[in-house]
Amino acid sequence: MGLNLMRLNLFRDNWEHFGEQFINFAVFNPEIKLKIMKVTAFIRKVAKKNDVDTKVTIYFRLRDGKKDIKAASELVISPNHWSVERQGYKDRIALVPENEKMDLNHKVQALTQMIEKEYKEDAGSEWLGKVIDKFQSSRKVQDRRRAGNRESTYFCRTFR
Repeated sequence: MGLNLMRLNLFRDNWEHFGEQFINFAVFNPEIKLKIMKVTAFIRKVAKKNDVDTKVTIYFRLRDGKKDIKAASELVISPNHWSVERQGYKDRIALVPENEKMDLNHKVQALTQMIEKEYKEDAGSEWLGKVIDKFQSSRKVQDRRRAGNRESTYFCRTFR
């Protein structure tokens, strides 16, 4: 058991050293291009301090080097509830049910991950719009299935 622990520590120490060396090499070698692509969600409008009725669209932005593309989603939120850091609802919003906050936050995270996963170097704003549409249509199908399951469960209980 002690020998395995020593091997693990040796591997970990060497891996950290390798990682540092690679980063130093890549930073100072312009021929190596590290992929630094980032996807963020954002809103474009602000609202008056106590305005909780106004809803705005959540946009998605993909940046990769000189590429900067944006597209709108069907997701909406009150500007006073939006957290730039969390990419979703602020922590202490009592006016919105917890399940609704979690649902929107999960959708933003899932869509961000889908965009990152499907990204290709030749992507443009049309591509980003298609990915967002694909995500939203798949979510609508899932929501309909869930609603259908609830209805069929109710139907079965009613006619037993």
